[in-house]
Amino acid sequence: MKEAVCAVEASGKELFPEAKATTLGDLVKWLTGNEAGKLPKALAQTFAGLYGFRSGGEGVGHGGAAGGAATPEIAEYALALAASQIILLVDLANANESEIPF
Repeated sequence: MKEAVCAVEASGKELFPEAKATTLGDLVKWLTGNEAGKLPKALAQTFAGLYGFRSGGEGVGHGGAAGGAATPEIAEYALALAASQIILLVDLANANESEIPF
């Protein structure tokens, strides 16, 4: 799951270099808004939620001897959410530009 969240961040940085974001949080703040081509606030919170789970779950982003809350079901959900977030970022980039970098 750690790599899935890193993929969301890397995709966002590549798709939106004009944001000059150093973190996923910076990028989400830059992308959030009510205008067309922006990320609605409620959806922006899902990015923070996934990052928070990755950072805070024992054994998810940091090694844990006993494991943590990342059951196979939770891991599958988190990976699907990360994939959906990347698709959304690509769609937002397409709405703002005629050509995306990948």
